[in-house]
Amino acid sequence: MGQIEIKSADEATKDHVLRSIAIGFAADPIARWNWPQASIYYEAMPRFAYGFGGESFGAGTAFYAGNYDCVSMWLPPGKNPNPDLIGPVFAETAPPEIGEDLEDFFGQLMAARPMDREHWYLTMICTDPAKRNQKLGEAIMRHVLDICDRDGVLAYLESSNPLNMPFYERLGFEVCGRVQAGSSPVFTPMKREPQK
Repeated sequence: MGQIEIKSADEATKDHVLRSIAIGFAADPIARWNWPQASIYYEAMPRFAYGFGGESFGAGTAFYAGNYDCVSMWLPPGKNPNPDLIGPVFAETAPPEIGEDLEDFFGQLMAARPMDREHWYLTMICTDPAKRNQKLGEAIMRHVLDICDRDGVLAYLESSNPLNMPFYERLGFEVCGRVQAGSSPVFTPMKREPQK
């Protein structure tokens, strides 16, 4: 296999990225805690992903490899999730019985982010399950991690699935917290110092 080409997605191509995210996160513990019913999940997840990382499209920091086989949405320094888009998604689609836990969960999530330091924030990354084990995830991660290293900037993410932790650790990320509320699965904040 030759060099993996990483391309930028924008507002015109965002639907391809958001559909890929819906496929890639279909078995994700946190996503399915939020939306256990498949039909609601497939309606809500793209909307949530756009609210959480949609600023990446305008910033040129949403990326894809292949035919949207692997996608990532990074918020560069100064960009943030949009609570005005995220709030209505949960209000309209999340099970009412997790409402208090969900509010606590997101409060912890926002508190864990290292706002005292400039950083790149990986809001979403996934590979189509049919395209795994082709090094697409590593290539798309290194695309931004190389920028972080060049510029001396922290990289930050939250792992929503414990199965992904070894992948992030191989790339230099270290656990820096724990987010869990009531019935929620565990979310694991991780950071990566710039490497020379």
